[in-house]
Amino acid sequence: MCSRGTPEPSPGCRRLEVWYGTFIAVADGPCLQSAPMSRDVIESLARALHAAYEGDPFHSLRGNLQAVTPREWAAKPENYSEEILGRSLSIGDLVRHAAGSLWVWGNWAFGDAQRTWTDNVPPGSDMDSLLGWLDDAHREFVAGLTALADDSDLAVERPAPALDTATREQMVSVMISHMVYHSGELNRQRSLMLGAEGWSLAD
Repeated sequence: MCSRGTPEPSPGCRRLEVWYGTFIAVADGPCLQSAPMSRDVIESLARALHAAYEGDPFHSLRGNLQAVTPREWAAKPENYSEEILGRSLSIGDLVRHAAGSLWVWGNWAFGDAQRTWTDNVPPGSDMDSLLGWLDDAHREFVAGLTALADDSDLAVERPAPALDTATREQMVSVMISHMVYHSGELNRQRSLMLGAEGWSLAD
């Protein structure tokens, strides 16, 4: 065996010590090349994305959206401070934010990194349109991840929203956490709407 676990080249082959994840041998006759690198991490991240999006019946984003009614979808507090709470207060607003994040981060992780937040224009503001847009965003993000050649592509530094750069693996991890975070947020919001009519604030 030659160095780094690569196979011996065929007779007449000369070894070219250039490394891009594989051993390259060049000669007039046939040469051997090492097996491709693993995709274990890619596949593990894809499973985690699936769980965070719809696979986990208790914590997934899509799972906690299943029981949301159109009335709950659009509900907002009657009196609130926009300075403190911002504008994205309804469950529909949260879904639009989650979908838009997948579109932008997916493009920056796996595409040309040109998509901006202003490019996030959903096909409509109604519940069915936004849920379809969310599904498309998730599907596109997963397609970008699974199209990578092998796990070495996950270590590639990319420009990242709100950051200078991040590896693809870090960007995927952010989106997994992001979906679970907003899943809990919308579930809590729905629980408060169903189980409370007001607040009693401590002095």
